[in-house]
Amino acid sequence: MCIRDRCITCLVIVKYWIIAFLLVRKNRYSIYFVLGYSVIFSLIILYYLFPAFGFYNTGVTVTTLKLGSLVEIILLNYAVVYRLSLLKEVNAQMKESISNFMTEIDALKKSKMEEKKHNEHIKNSLNEREIGILNLIKAQKTNEEMAQELFISVNTVKYHIKNIYRKLDIKTREEARIKTLELIV
Repeated sequence: MCIRDRCITCLVIVKYWIIAFLLVRKNRYSIYFVLGYSVIFSLIILYYLFPAFGFYNTGVTVTTLKLGSLVEIILLNYAVVYRLSLLKEVNAQMKESISNFMTEIDALKKSKMEEKKHNEHIKNSLNEREIGILNLIKAQKTNEEMAQELFISVNTVKYHIKNIYRKLDIKTREEARIKTLELIV
């Protein structure tokens, strides 16, 4: 292997070592990458680069290099398994959050359906004349204006308004307007 190839091999290892080192602050498991790449990097320097520059007595053999690679693989595998266990925990938390949201959504749907049934029941309890008067209340008409528009007496309008208030369990015209919006009459 020529010096250029040896330097490229070292640069590739250095690149991964630097990336792992930069990630140590962000991820706890990155320390295992740093350790793994440190082992193999130091052995590669001793085995490949030192002899290229005339230092032949480093004591690193092919067997030592293979053992260093084995240690690196073990450390990298441990880092991957550790990362997977962390992801499993995060996944369990996300599943629990999704389950809670789904339960909340179901409860809201049930509540909305019950409200809709209740409003439908109230709406069905009103007759046509009361619905007409309720719409005129929504339009902010006075009792006199309602009586003229419907060709009935003011007392009849008051009678219907009283029935509407009783059926809707309200006390004011403002509550009637709000209820009209809820009922979509």
